[in-house]
Amino acid sequence: MLLSRRIGRERAGGAVNMITLATIFPLAALGFIVLFQSKGNFSLLFVCFYLVLSLLKRDGGYD
Repeated sequence: MLLSRRIGRERAGGAVNMITLATIFPLAALGFIVLFQSKGNFSLLFVCFYLVLSLLKRDGGYD
């Protein structure tokens, strides 16, 4: 909300999407490392998968 006041709603939405993607990919890589080292702990990968799906499902709902 603060960002949209400063740079506009459309640009703020794009910035939030880029920040979210830039955060999800390193977390997913860490999730793979944890999965292989712990031989079955996939919780971090599940969270990343959920975040990606919620990002794709969102229809510009930045209210």
